[in-house]
This record gives sequence, structure tokens and C-alpha cells, in this order.
Amino acid sequence: MKALVILLFSLIIIACGGSKIANNSEDLSSREEVTNEDTRLSGSVAQCNGFHYPSKSMSGLLTTYVIPSTGAFDYSRIPLRLVHVPSKILTSVNYKLEMYLWGQNNGATARTRQTPVEFHIQNRYTGQFILNEDTSLPRVYTSMGLSLINDVVTDYDDENYTINNFFQKHQLLLVDVLVEYDAVVLALYPSTGGTAIDYVNFLLPPFYSDPNIYANSHDSLTLQEIHPNYPDIFNGFTEEIYQQNTEEFCKDILRENSLLYAQVNVNKGRFIASVNNQAKPNVSFTLMLSKWMYSMRRFLNNLIGLKVFSVPVSSN
Repeated sequence: MKALVILLFSLIIIACGGSKIANNSEDLSSREEVTNEDTRLSGSVAQCNGFHYPSKSMSGLLTTYVIPSTGAFDYSRIPLRLVHVPSKILTSVNYKLEMYLWGQNNGATARTRQTPVEFHIQNRYTGQFILNEDTSLPRVYTSMGLSLINDVVTDYDDENYTINNFFQKHQLLLVDVLVEYDAVVLALYPSTGGTAIDYVNFLLPPFYSDPNIYANSHDSLTLQEIHPNYPDIFNGFTEEIYQQNTEEFCKDILRENSLLYAQVNVNKGRFIASVNNQAKPNVSFTLMLSKWMYSMRRFLNNLIGLKVFSVPVSSN
């Protein structure tokens, strides 16, 4: 049985609340702090995120990582809980999941890191990481497939661990997540590599919880559209309401960590319950103007030929 190291769940501390980004460059990811006062923006930020694509059978929850000994953020590591994955991953050795970092500077073409994101596998019940037998350090993976899942499950030598409940009992810790990238693409590939069969995108926290503030610092329509509050961008909500919506992801993660058998309901990127009791302002003219400006921005981006994100080709 592979060696395992016990690490307390305190290693994954959820950071929620109305924290602020002190500064942000319009030419850099909102995850990266800069010192240029001229490009400074301010707004409440989301420390957690979620994504839910029923048609693609992909959903998950993720959060920023806090170093327990100092309380400081480490944006190079991201805990990720995959709630749903395509059934092919659990039934056939012919498929694999990989993740790639990508971002887009204002006025520029999307850029993608061509090497897959590295990650560790952590047991959500015990806090243990799967270790490399030679180094006794957490093993580094770059793809996820049936063979890997079967190896991990088999090594437990415990009938309570099965292929079908692997993702319920484990989460990933993404490492080397460079701050200059804004998002991750999670893609399904043939196990032999090649073009992605299907994929989803999600933003890496922290990011501005108000999609309007986020849009002011990111002119990439693709990034704007995967913002979890994007469906409400024209609803005239206050920054506080947008912040409350993204905090629901943090609450889901906290519930998962305390009640591991509970069913998680990731609400397709928007949380209606948190805004039902909020009075909506009369924003008919503002709404019309905002939609017109958005349409013009999309038209101009297409006109000048700005290329949006494209999914990398996987190697074998």
C-alpha cells in the first residue's frame, strides 16, 4: 500500500468575506498585485468560485489557499473539488482529464500555458495526500484517468473506496498556478492525446465579485462570460449583493468539509436565494445602455480580429 501522510484540513482554510484588492493593473490578471497607482481599481473580491455545466457533466468548487502558519494567501495553490465529471472517466481507460492555465490581457489575444496544471490528490476524509514512494512527498499528477483512479482505490485495500466514489472522497490541490493567468480550462481528451473532446472554463480566485467591475479591468468577453455573477451583470445589483452571491461558494465548501456526505448543490453560477429579498432598482435605461455597449464591444472585438481562448492540444 502506498505511503500516505496525514495533513490536517487546516491546510485548506476557506477565506470568505468582503476582502478588497488594493490594486489591479488593466494589463494583468486580477490575481496579480502591481504598484502602478494609475491603474488601481478597488472592489470586493471573491475568494471562492464554482462552476456547473450539466450538459457537459462537469462541475466543481474551488477556493484560494491560506497558509495556516501565517494566514497569508498563497495564490499559486488552489484546492479544487470536482463534484461531477464525465462518466467516460470512470468507465473507460480511453479518456483523461487535463487542466490548462490561460488568461487574456486587454486588447490582446488569449494566451495559454501549454503544459498541464500539476496537482496533488488529497483524501477529503483524513487530510492525507497520496505520496511518491521514492521521496515521501505528495505525488504530482498532470492528468486524471481511470487507470490512475483504479490504482489509488486499489492501494487503499478498503471496500469503502471505489472508483464510483473516488471524487466524493478526494479533492485536488492545484500547484504552480501562476498569478498572471486568470482561468483554467478543464478538458476531456483521448488518453492518447490530441484535440479536446469537451471542455469547460472557470475563473481562478480571487477575482472581483461584481461582474461590472471585473469587466472594467478585463475586456476579454470569454473571461467576462465565465464570471459566476455574469448572468446578473445587467440586473443593477449592488456590489454587496454580488459579494454575497460568491460567498455562497465558500459556504458550500465549508459545508462539504464539515458534512462530507452531504449533497452539494452548485447553482449554475448564480444564487437566486441571496437576492430574492433585495429590491431591484429601476435600471431600464442603464440596462439598455449597458447591453448596447456590451454588443458594441463584442462587435469591435470581432472586427479587429481579437482571438479568444482556444483549448490546447494534449500530448500523449
